[in-house]
Amino acid sequence: MTFSQSNYSWSDAGFSNDPKRYAPPAASVAGTACFLVSLALAYSFYPSEETATLMATVVARIVGIGFIVSVFLDSQQGLRNLLRTDLLCIVGVYGLTLAEFLFPQEEFEVMTTPDQTTLALNIVLIGLAAMLVGRHLMPPKPMESSWLKLDDISNTLLFKVFVVSAFLGYLNMLISVQFNVIDMVDAMLGARFTQPWTRGALGGWRTLVNELALFSYIIPPLTGVIWNRKRFFSKPQIIIVLAIGALTLFHSFASGTRNIFIAHLATLSMGYLLTLPKNTFRNTILPLAAIAFIYIDYQVYASVAS
Repeated sequence: MTFSQSNYSWSDAGFSNDPKRYAPPAASVAGTACFLVSLALAYSFYPSEETATLMATVVARIVGIGFIVSVFLDSQQGLRNLLRTDLLCIVGVYGLTLAEFLFPQEEFEVMTTPDQTTLALNIVLIGLAAMLVGRHLMPPKPMESSWLKLDDISNTLLFKVFVVSAFLGYLNMLISVQFNVIDMVDAMLGARFTQPWTRGALGGWRTLVNELALFSYIIPPLTGVIWNRKRFFSKPQIIIVLAIGALTLFHSFASGTRNIFIAHLATLSMGYLLTLPKNTFRNTILPLAAIAFIYIDYQVYASVAS
């Protein structure tokens, strides 16, 4: 099976008609300015709070509002203008540092002091400011590339890469449970660090096999790409892809490792959005809203569980 370019309207989707030139998206100056203002406001207001939790909450809310306004201004140049590495990095930094303080964190007070929180918040604010300024230091230029459309990757090769990545990514787990998938899923539901594939204090030959789990990071983005090409795959293939993709998200959620779960959601979104033939409300806004809901629900779950 091969991927037919005629089925996709790339010119309508915002790409150049010249297959060798691609104008990359860029952040708007207005969006960056609004975001920087929110960082300054957060820096000005949070020291007046009495507790570490309130300090972090004030910063999370003000920076979150600035981020939303910045994204809105960037989106005025088209939804594909939001498919940027810098934006993904900012989402990651905010999601892993401040987002959880949008929800109650009752135990945070016994874990740190206001002085330590001040230092941490200042580092986060400075880091975000540096990222915002840095993304304008190098103006975007048209890229001499055609691979961004993924036209040259056949569906057969795509599916093979997906299956091989899934096998290697879960090989260590499967060996630990004698290739019993039901036992593997059951172990995922257990307490953290109690799984039979958990790495011990000392390494061994299994340590090398354990590192193959990094192949699982390929699964979410490929799931998004294959879903956009689902008309070219058989139903059994689509079922396999969706099942493995869901298992990967479930494992990252059940493991309690927040950064991995967020990374999987982000790469799933990028793989899906970057290969959409055309942006519409149904195929762009609704999936993003669903992913945002899952992320917020996960943050609430993590806050309650902690």
